[in-house]
Amino acid sequence: MNSFNNYSMKFDALVHDRLQTKLKPYGIFLRKSFYKNQMKNTFKRKNVDRDDMSNVTSLGMQIITLLGTQKKIKEAIINLLEENHTSNEESLTDKSIIEILNYSGNKDKKQSIADLIMHRFFQIIRKKQLVQKLDSIFPEWKKGMKIDSRQRYREEWFKMVYLSAHVGLEILQQLSLDYKFKHVSYSFRNNRLSRRIISRRSEKPNLKKVKEYFVNKLSEGSVLLSTELINDHFVYLLQTLNEGIIINDPLGIKLFKFGYNTKKSYLINGMVINMNIQRNIEVNIKKLEHRLKYNPCLLKHLKKYANFENTDQLPRNLPEYMGERNFFNWEEIYQFQIGKLANIFY
Repeated sequence: MNSFNNYSMKFDALVHDRLQTKLKPYGIFLRKSFYKNQMKNTFKRKNVDRDDMSNVTSLGMQIITLLGTQKKIKEAIINLLEENHTSNEESLTDKSIIEILNYSGNKDKKQSIADLIMHRFFQIIRKKQLVQKLDSIFPEWKKGMKIDSRQRYREEWFKMVYLSAHVGLEILQQLSLDYKFKHVSYSFRNNRLSRRIISRRSEKPNLKKVKEYFVNKLSEGSVLLSTELINDHFVYLLQTLNEGIIINDPLGIKLFKFGYNTKKSYLINGMVINMNIQRNIEVNIKKLEHRLKYNPCLLKHLKKYANFENTDQLPRNLPEYMGERNFFNWEEIYQFQIGKLANIFY
């Protein structure tokens, strides 16, 4: 078992190191990637666990990209938790915060950045005055809630988008960094065709406008994007290209068109490999070549499973960085409404 784990760790490091330079044969320089895997988060409170943490994991990538360091970010979040902690509150969240604050030695080693951010989320949600403060900071909040008729459900989604921006700004301010924030959105619904029509290819959406939106509004700064890859899912925008975008998806690789509301459409980070997974890789190798065209090291590794090439010598789990440098073309961006809402630090 140790040999499998060692192989996997060496492979993950290799993938991360090789992709910091010019990528051939495309002749482009890729931005440095600080990838984070939501499946390694340990937070679990009420109905929230790592499965629901694409927002805070992507926010973590967004902030790390600005600073290039994790230690200072963790210290800043812990300071926020400490400054806003009320000792007479006895919720599960506050008990967890007490554990974080009282942890002897290096406080930041016990929790990931995403775990700490989620603790701050719960801390804010429990204090209504802070939620009211968000209303004044982000005037689009109330307006944004009216975009969809599923009012109660969408309200929580928009709350998370703006809460991510608020906590991100708090962290940057803790570090005395003068970054600015802006929120932008794109209305896919106004000219949206149903997924069924798109799949039949009888008509096509106006992809030129989608491309213009990314080029004009999302080409600068550190950007968090909402998506409908599964339910309401968040990713980090790594780079905009002429043919589409490269993202860091904290969950893994979106493989299938179907399964909008299920993880079965994904190859998830760290997933245990069985015959069904190997068959999915083999059958969908063309899709993987498309999705991982800017992550050739990972693609080469996965092809070994598709070819059933010495699989007994390969790791028993998928790599922890499956979602790193995933490519989506403009039609897929429209189909999955990637970037309907975006938070930008610049």
